[in-house]
Amino acid sequence: MNRLLASLLCVFIAMAIQAKNTACANISLTDGTVMENVELELPRVWTNEVKYAIDGKKEKLKSEQVDYMIIWHKDTPDNKSCLRYLQCGDFDRKTGEYKPNKKKKEWFMLESAGEHLALWIMFWQAKVKADKIELKLGDGPSFPGTAYYFQKKGDSVAYKIAFDPARPGMVRDWLKAFLSDDPELVERITDKGYFNRRKALRHGNDYNPFFFEDIAVDYNPKK
Repeated sequence: MNRLLASLLCVFIAMAIQAKNTACANISLTDGTVMENVELELPRVWTNEVKYAIDGKKEKLKSEQVDYMIIWHKDTPDNKSCLRYLQCGDFDRKTGEYKPNKKKKEWFMLESAGEHLALWIMFWQAKVKADKIELKLGDGPSFPGTAYYFQKKGDSVAYKIAFDPARPGMVRDWLKAFLSDDPELVERITDKGYFNRRKALRHGNDYNPFFFEDIAVDYNPKK
């Protein structure tokens, strides 16, 4: 009986370790402090609080205190992701009005960045898998799907891209308006550049025929 109990205990311990949903992280704070290689807790739903542990001691921060975080799976340290807590906003392509939403801040993953523009993807959950960290994209379990945002250099707000894969013309019009200060780029978007339905599933099950990641790199309003 003792051997059986010991065996069961080992199984339960192994399951508990495997179920531990944590990642390695470097956390950079808004006051300039940098905490390296901490154990970051990946909560069921990401909110305005960050929990982590240093040398086994548990700590927590308000998300507002975090400038950005670099996270990685302990078994794949070369595969890093940059996360940031950003204010959200909308851009009205018809009026050219920028509309920051002071009541809405969410966690994002950096997908691509050029000198003048960054592409962020909103997520609401992160889970540790065998050799990677899987992000649940979108605005929560009630609003699944990818949420793409552009953040221009010098702006603290990330603006939601009017994205609808079934209406490429609408998306293209929004991009042309938002990026109108780079006429050369806008011309390529008009000519159906940065769009390819055959490669729409290049990021797994996330359907996106628009190459927002390339637009972020190519955008240059100073040309």
